[in-house]
Amino acid sequence: MSDPQPAPKPDVGAALRKKRQNRGLSLETVYQHTRIPKRLLEALENNDAAAFAAPVYQRGFLKNYCDYLELDFEPLWRELSGSGSPPPDAPRTPRPAKQPDGQADRAPVALPLPDPVMLPFAIIAVLLIAGAVLWSLRGKETRPVAATPPPPAAVAPVNPVPEMSLKVVPMRETWIRLSADGVLRFEGRMPLGVPQEWRAKKGFSLRVSEPADLSVLIDGATTQLRGYPKDTEGGYLISR
Repeated sequence: MSDPQPAPKPDVGAALRKKRQNRGLSLETVYQHTRIPKRLLEALENNDAAAFAAPVYQRGFLKNYCDYLELDFEPLWRELSGSGSPPPDAPRTPRPAKQPDGQADRAPVALPLPDPVMLPFAIIAVLLIAGAVLWSLRGKETRPVAATPPPPAAVAPVNPVPEMSLKVVPMRETWIRLSADGVLRFEGRMPLGVPQEWRAKKGFSLRVSEPADLSVLIDGATTQLRGYPKDTEGGYLISR
């Protein structure tokens, strides 16, 4: 009797695509209603986690998509976040075999005994070498010792420019577009009361449909968006 085959795991992306197609919706229509970019909608339906900068963004977009399609979010998120396998164990380096007790690593080397005929010549050679060494040391004692140059001055460390942080807290569900140092970091709807924080070295560009819908903190201090200039696309330029 054969063992029963395990049930296949649910395909999160296929479930989203099937629900959307059953409702007769295109990706463009979903984008118009949710403001989730179409490339991220395709990433959700293709189970492409690499398209998101961090798991928190993938969770937020999946939650918005499930709410729009009227799907149960928690089982789908548990399926995504619980996938993956632990990394394999690191290979172990074998230890060298231990030598038995009482056995030397190398065989003793027998030194040849000097020839009695050559012994006087060897003694004379040793005396000559010792005399030459003493003479060279005596000559070094009479030479002036050069002054030791002072150590180089310590170079003051260059303090790196600290990054600035921007934290937004939605006062209601709203749509935003945020770029940090000229790189797009977030675009889409933010749920009520779910804060997000980013860091940048130069500054941010924050575009929001209604500034009053957001509470904005720069380096931990609350600020007003209306006090910052705007770029050509209507985003607030925030910098030190």
